[in-house]
Amino acid sequence: MAYEYTELIYSLENGVAWIKLDRPEVLNALNQLLHIELQRAVRQAAVDREVKVVVITGEGSSFSAGIDVKEQAETMDTRSQNRPRSEDGLTGSPWDIGMELWNMKKPVIAAVNGVAVGGGMSIILACDIILASENARFGEFFVRRGLISSGFGQWLLPKLIGMHRAKEMLMMGEMIDATQAVEWGLINHVYPADEFIDRVRDFAEKLATSPVKAISLIKQLVNDGMSMSIESLGRSERFADEVLMAGFRDDMKEGVMSFIEKRDPKYSGASHERKWSNGQET
Repeated sequence: MAYEYTELIYSLENGVAWIKLDRPEVLNALNQLLHIELQRAVRQAAVDREVKVVVITGEGSSFSAGIDVKEQAETMDTRSQNRPRSEDGLTGSPWDIGMELWNMKKPVIAAVNGVAVGGGMSIILACDIILASENARFGEFFVRRGLISSGFGQWLLPKLIGMHRAKEMLMMGEMIDATQAVEWGLINHVYPADEFIDRVRDFAEKLATSPVKAISLIKQLVNDGMSMSIESLGRSERFADEVLMAGFRDDMKEGVMSFIEKRDPKYSGASHERKWSNGQET
């Protein structure tokens, strides 16, 4: 189903759904409507069979400057703990958005083109891969407002950068740049600003040509494994392997035969062949 959005731009290109936060005049600050539209766009991408990969990014020079503080100030005294819902029942809650991203069966890339702080950090932490422009900066600014991180920040951040670095970011509320972020393990890659979108597009479209079910199971197993014992994860891996053998044998055969025949594989549902690399192309 197609939706009309006012606070973001949604498009589909070569199997990649692009969700672009579109409030550049306020550095893509997250008001309630944008929260709801983001949740709706994530759901739209999740159910669209044409979508293999999702990219979330920002319009202009910023990914997101976090919560719209002006709106927050206007509603602070009157707003209850329960967020107002849209007509179709969406809350736009950072925790609901985080769970939608976490549980989506498709990989989600955060393409951080500029500042990502506060609620912007919450969004990228729930994504599967984080790609950053050299201009990107990151900060857990909630403590500056006397708050704690939303959207599972206290759970996700330590698992990415370690407990002590996470406590520093969460407690100090200071900014780090892209170089420090990649050194700490917060992000995957840093790209030159003038090449950023092209590099993200190449990365996303390459991922979109991978075997869909295997990618989905990899995401699920890695996410589940963060709170499982090694024995429990082993059992889940064995079951996932049986699922692939039983229902997705054609992709397995294609992977094997393409290797033997020294050609690029084309997996079911992919728009074109998957080109594997033996070097550092990312």
